[in-house]
Amino acid sequence: MTARDCGTAVEPSSNRHRARTDIADSVLRVRGAAPRDGDRRRFSRRTRGPLEDHSWRRPSRPPPVLDSDGRESPRARSGRTPSRSRLLPCPLMPESIMDLSNQTALVTGGGRGIGREIAVALASAGARVTVIARDRAQLAETAALADPGGARVHTAVADVTDEQAVGRAVAEAHRRFGPATLLVNNAGGYAPDEPPLWEADLGKWWRTVEVNLFGTLVCSRAVLPAMLAAGRGRIVSVGSDGGVIPMPLNSYSLSKNAVVRFTEALSIALAEQGGGTVRTFAVNPGLVRTAMTEQFVDRYPDTSWTPVELSGRLVAKLASGAYDALAGRYLAAEDDLDLLMERIEDVEREELYVQRLRRFAPDGGIESIHWPE
Repeated sequence: MTARDCGTAVEPSSNRHRARTDIADSVLRVRGAAPRDGDRRRFSRRTRGPLEDHSWRRPSRPPPVLDSDGRESPRARSGRTPSRSRLLPCPLMPESIMDLSNQTALVTGGGRGIGREIAVALASAGARVTVIARDRAQLAETAALADPGGARVHTAVADVTDEQAVGRAVAEAHRRFGPATLLVNNAGGYAPDEPPLWEADLGKWWRTVEVNLFGTLVCSRAVLPAMLAAGRGRIVSVGSDGGVIPMPLNSYSLSKNAVVRFTEALSIALAEQGGGTVRTFAVNPGLVRTAMTEQFVDRYPDTSWTPVELSGRLVAKLASGAYDALAGRYLAAEDDLDLLMERIEDVEREELYVQRLRRFAPDGGIESIHWPE
């Protein structure tokens, strides 16, 4: 008997282990990866009118994965289902037009992995960058990679959940480079083998939420006054497909969903308060092989890893200002931003790349719930 059969029952210990592995598996199944145990369930999409329903199903025929030249790739012919972002190959913006020399950026969680790549990409495009992380040695490595001369990159040791430490880091960055025009909320955490909520240590569970969500709030609040005073600025927060698809509850998915909602809600609040020149974006770097995801390498040998370079490229493109019409939306590292801009009317009309609750309208049609104007 399980809790599903009787509200007072608890699942046996064998099912507890299954619940833990399902939480980790859910993130990988977004990419269509299969674990070694032979479980071949796939993450797919089913169209509901003009929008997509993201949930687990067994597609009768997987949609094709296209190469950059538009031909069907061998992976598609083998039956693997692509992720949402795989359907939109992202063309690389020429370096010559990625001039961010007028930008002052702060990147949290920049000591390694995705944050390091973003810091390097921004510095390579000419931005002055302050990298924030907890590990001083890792920060030094990032600074050496991003700017060997040390003139355009500054590092600051801080925990993003510590308001005073973040305040000091932002103030020092301001003194060195001027007010921030770009904040990248990349710092985050994931708890492997996290038990279900009813068995979890709530202190450990909530710590993930604090880093992923509260840290984003702390850093955003620290830079917003100067951005509003200057009449310019962009905040890019790293989300995850694990936070926007139906999947078992865990601290990571809950916090990343909140980050995506925070991004759009802050964009609306800024527009209503006359701060519409400050833009917000949520981004999905894809499944990047980092220290956090290394645990999945053996379990998912067929995983298609997203190149980490795409994360840096995406953030640099958003920092350029050329894609401000997409503010408030959740964008993937492999999305074709130029295509989205070409179809911006469709994106806005169909409310794409944002979360919406859709329901039956009184006239029998389907509507999205909106705040009364």
